[in-house]
Amino acid sequence: MPKTNKNPGSPRPFLRKLVVLIALIPLWCAGASIARGATVTITNSVHIKPSDKWNPRFWLGNSDEPVPPADYRPDDKHRVRKWYFRNPTHNFNYYVIGIADKTFRRSGRCPQAVFNPHEGWNWAVCKYRFLRLPFVSYQHKSFKCYAGWRERGNFGIELKLHSAREGLQAKEDKRVPISPSARASL
Repeated sequence: MPKTNKNPGSPRPFLRKLVVLIALIPLWCAGASIARGATVTITNSVHIKPSDKWNPRFWLGNSDEPVPPADYRPDDKHRVRKWYFRNPTHNFNYYVIGIADKTFRRSGRCPQAVFNPHEGWNWAVCKYRFLRLPFVSYQHKSFKCYAGWRERGNFGIELKLHSAREGLQAKEDKRVPISPSARASL
């Protein structure tokens, strides 16, 4: 007896297509014509010991910027803690599953960037020895998303929609400032 979908509005068919698309991206990118894309060589000068990469304590840190910069929340007494929680898996994404400490080639539509500068799709493949690490991104107006190994060799996934708060902030930035004397008369 064939299974029927009890909920016709279910997102399952869409999710299945999305999973298949993501699974086929590495194959498509690996076989894509270089004539339609470009290749750049990324040279990273960071050296991470292999023993550190096997240490789970190293995974939960930030070797690149262990201390927050001076302009990060300067008046907040919890600024160091907030800096740590801002990206607690930095080392894991960059050096354990990423190749940000290696020299590698990146081929694709806009290999030097995360997003296509003209909006739309961007794809790339990071090539290090026998590894082929895929990347895909899409940008249109206020929608941005990406998944895969980025331009420095670090792994990342992101989905951004401009929120109403960001739109409100942009409107406030365009307003003419009110003088203190005019504000007092209100």
